[in-house]
Amino acid sequence: MKLDDLNMCFEIFQLGAAEIRGIGNVDGKHRSYSGWFASVGGLMSALEQMEYLNLNWYFVFNQIDYDQLKGKMRNSSCMEKFAISNHCICDIDIVRRKWVMLDFDPVRPSGTSSTFEQLSYASMTAKKVWDFLFHNGFYDYVGCVSGNGYHIMLPCDLEANEQTDNLVSDFIKVISMLFSDENVAIDTQVSNRARLTKLYGTVAHKGEHSALTPHRTSCFKHVPQEIKPIDKAYFEKIVAAFMTPNSRPSSENNYGRGKFSLESFLKSHNIAFEQRSIAGGRKYILKECPFNSEHKSPDSAVFEFDDGRLGFKCFHNSCSSYHWKEFREKIEPFVLQKKNYGVKDFVDFKQSEVQEENVWLGFEQINSSQANDILRIPTGYNELDRSLGGGLAAGGLSVLTGVNGCGKTVFLTNTILNICDKDFKVGLFSGEMQSWRLKSWFLLISRGLFKDTEENNALIEKSLKDKLFVYNNANGNNWDQLFRNVKQLVEEKEVQVVVLDNMACMNLLNLGSEKFDQQSNFIKELAEFARKSGIHIILVAHPRKSFGVVRKSDIAGSYDLSNMADNVFIIHKMNDDFRKGAKDFWRRDVVDLFEGFDNLIEVAKNRDLGDERVIGLYYERYSKRLKSQMAETIHYNWEKEIS
Repeated sequence: MKLDDLNMCFEIFQLGAAEIRGIGNVDGKHRSYSGWFASVGGLMSALEQMEYLNLNWYFVFNQIDYDQLKGKMRNSSCMEKFAISNHCICDIDIVRRKWVMLDFDPVRPSGTSSTFEQLSYASMTAKKVWDFLFHNGFYDYVGCVSGNGYHIMLPCDLEANEQTDNLVSDFIKVISMLFSDENVAIDTQVSNRARLTKLYGTVAHKGEHSALTPHRTSCFKHVPQEIKPIDKAYFEKIVAAFMTPNSRPSSENNYGRGKFSLESFLKSHNIAFEQRSIAGGRKYILKECPFNSEHKSPDSAVFEFDDGRLGFKCFHNSCSSYHWKEFREKIEPFVLQKKNYGVKDFVDFKQSEVQEENVWLGFEQINSSQANDILRIPTGYNELDRSLGGGLAAGGLSVLTGVNGCGKTVFLTNTILNICDKDFKVGLFSGEMQSWRLKSWFLLISRGLFKDTEENNALIEKSLKDKLFVYNNANGNNWDQLFRNVKQLVEEKEVQVVVLDNMACMNLLNLGSEKFDQQSNFIKELAEFARKSGIHIILVAHPRKSFGVVRKSDIAGSYDLSNMADNVFIIHKMNDDFRKGAKDFWRRDVVDLFEGFDNLIEVAKNRDLGDERVIGLYYERYSKRLKSQMAETIHYNWEKEIS
């Protein structure tokens, strides 16, 4: 036994009074010995007195209602010692799910230990699974060798009820369907609340001990420095993405009145596949991926669960966003198409040329379709883009404001990265942050969950080359000179978005003797330049007050700042100060709608559509990312080049 691993069991899984169970054959009979232990010392003493140390030892890893079991434990003959016991922890005794277990079991003859090769298969499959979960936003895990296989223990904090029972079960089924193969089976029967797992630090006895199939001691292989519960939304996201309800018959799936048959569907479209039965359903490994013919078997597959739900997965990064719906529409274009409320397709911006003779246009002469010809630059926040008609309009001007600490810098850096990732070019003036500090921010946000390595940073730099240009503050802040530099950047580098952060950092003396005149001339100059050049300008302007809830009228300086702007965005931080202040002009129930969000974007002015709204965002502290959904996983193009 490994004492260090036993101590880690009690510490990591917070076993206040653990039920330890020994199971195996004793004198030709199947026996189960149980004991309750408050410490490793007490457990070791009891184990030393046991005659049958060749049993397999287990424990329950989810949170037990010890108060409810106190009487049973006190009156039990199993306190701080082992005895033959019929009492077992049941699902009803679990009050919280603290862990979700993935069990990687090598395929081998029943009743035998795994070979070293078989164990390596389990380890490699576990790595693939973690890479996949990491790519989908999961923070960290505890990795363990069970003796014959591998365990991934995912920390969580879920209620113990039927809903989470189904969620955990579905999540494990998805992982099994995606990654189980002829060498490794991912056990789909480990989702119950009171599940036992190997007591790490003890020996796994299965079959005869030999040099080829030895009895190994279970142990920890990966333990994070800090164990942070993974939010429920991440598990839900995996299930929702890969367990699509079976297509309904008749007109919606264009496949007749009968039950949709995945196998028949594949055959009818001459899609080559290899069928494999997996616990919980069937897996159809495709000869090649429909989205990229270079992705050969076994890299892509469609699958059908026993309850009829469907899924698709290709394991190449370039295909990571494709699921069953996209697969179906790829094979049968438009068959599932519904009204699209998303971002409009990008079209080339065409600046209209007004002819001298057409000083006045009759109403019937106005070409209303020109609105559809305007290039829309997506911010990466879908609801914001929808309110703007598809994104920031080329030829437009947006003013961004908010009190200190509200999240303006975070919102800007995230938005800039999102825009660059869509192959648009951005020029950034930051009067308050040095260029090296800005670069650190952009690298941090771009990496997300990926490690801070020279290789990763080099890939990020490569992806942003000729897309993001940062003004060198050593050239000063005189607007006259800065404006010439901006014009040059737009002309030479064909930049489509210019961010000016912020107006207070600029010297506007060349624009007038009075402060308000300077600001009025400044904003008029910006608006005219944006219109003529077909770019979008984002101007950061501080509000008059440093706390409370900012309104459009609070923007410091000339009223022309908001009057000339096409859009006005106000960033709010959801805190007690905001909650109190917001109720002065919003109903209490409206404010309550945004509980749970970290930041809000208020569209206080929207010249194009008049769609003024408040949009909630989540702040991911370790990556500095602002996200539309808690479990949203943002992937930037640089990740595709990771080997």
